[in-house]
Amino acid sequence: MMTKTLASEWLEWQIRRSRQKPFRRPFVGSRGYLHFDEPISLLDKTEIRNLIKNLDNERQLSKWPFFPFIRESRGQRKFKMPNEETDGPPIPLKTPARVNQKKYPHIKTRRLMAAAHRDSCLYSYYGFGLEKKYEAKLEQNKISENVLAYRSALGKNNVEFARDAFNHIIKSNGITCLLFDISGFFDAISHKKLVSSVKEIAPEYTKGWRNHVLNSLTKYRYINEDDIYKLLRSHKKKYIVSIPGGKSKKICKLEDYKKIIETTKNVRTNKSGVGIPQGSSVSGLLANVYLFNFDKDLVQMISGMKNGYYRRYSDDILIVCPTSEASKIYESCKEMLKENGLKIKPTKTEAFTYHNGQLTNTINSIEPTLENRPRDMQYLGLHWDGTRIILRPGTVVKRYRPSNPRRFQYWKYAIMAMEKIGQKAIRKQNVRIRRTVKRKIERK
Repeated sequence: MMTKTLASEWLEWQIRRSRQKPFRRPFVGSRGYLHFDEPISLLDKTEIRNLIKNLDNERQLSKWPFFPFIRESRGQRKFKMPNEETDGPPIPLKTPARVNQKKYPHIKTRRLMAAAHRDSCLYSYYGFGLEKKYEAKLEQNKISENVLAYRSALGKNNVEFARDAFNHIIKSNGITCLLFDISGFFDAISHKKLVSSVKEIAPEYTKGWRNHVLNSLTKYRYINEDDIYKLLRSHKKKYIVSIPGGKSKKICKLEDYKKIIETTKNVRTNKSGVGIPQGSSVSGLLANVYLFNFDKDLVQMISGMKNGYYRRYSDDILIVCPTSEASKIYESCKEMLKENGLKIKPTKTEAFTYHNGQLTNTINSIEPTLENRPRDMQYLGLHWDGTRIILRPGTVVKRYRPSNPRRFQYWKYAIMAMEKIGQKAIRKQNVRIRRTVKRKIERK
């Protein structure tokens, strides 16, 4: 009987994943974007055989020629009606990267990196093996329930994670909830510490072809999306070309890429020693691996406390502890993050005390530079005022805008949240905000 290779296991996982909602795409590792290569169809048996053959060939993987990442800047309007006297006239949602954030604070710009389709397959394959090692380490150190993001093994979504956290707080009394974000998480990850963390989890994943993959994610190359089309137009070359014999497309022909794009100065290399591309299929896992020791130390610190509770969802951290210990834990977190080259984002830092059914904002007692704000507790897209749980208004507005192609699917998400949490307030909230969006925010 033939031994099943890791590449074969990974392909079976990809096939199962492609048949699940909301994916259901007949491509391996594809997210539906255009790149310099075409996606690999699961229906093309020849392509699949060649892919598995390449993934099983360590010598070939050690020389894998990675395409540069394509950097895309996405403008996202916040839940705020701009004041034309102070903010200037409203500007469209699709905003250039150069938008002045101070002048237009209601526009949030995110920079995402898209890997080539075949590169994405290799990153996914690398992550498939590393994730098994990481999950084993979490179980070994008994911190599996504390790390939430980028883990399919948990089988839960953000609504269920938030519900579990709120239920824990409700059962407690005389506690403080600390919520804060890590500032620029992916862009601040130290390459040296990342390699050290990966080596601690799985030493073999920093050697041979795996080290070649890791280097492509630390010293990554990238090009801005706008620059690609400017270069192709300046050379009068056709872009967004169809693949012969198939329905898929790619940005340009391979010979045009090699002659025009690959040799240009527009392709930049990250030589800063920090940062990994946000958007690759393995970036989330590497971010979790990077904070493995941070998670382990924080769980040890909090586990002995009465009603102690710690959860981290990517860069969002929630800590529940006795009020008397809150300031000490907050300062310890800042120091531990500083050792990893990270820092807390002050504008996203919150502290609430929960006593006898009353939720009170007490951030000023934890961070004197911040003022107590009369707002509800926000966690993973949900609002909680101590009694009622609703969806974050900004999330609802973003989903319902006519510019969002998936706006009609969001009602199902709202119903799911209502069923998981068991509160009809979510249904009423969605009806009210959907009417507001239709009348005001998306007016022509």
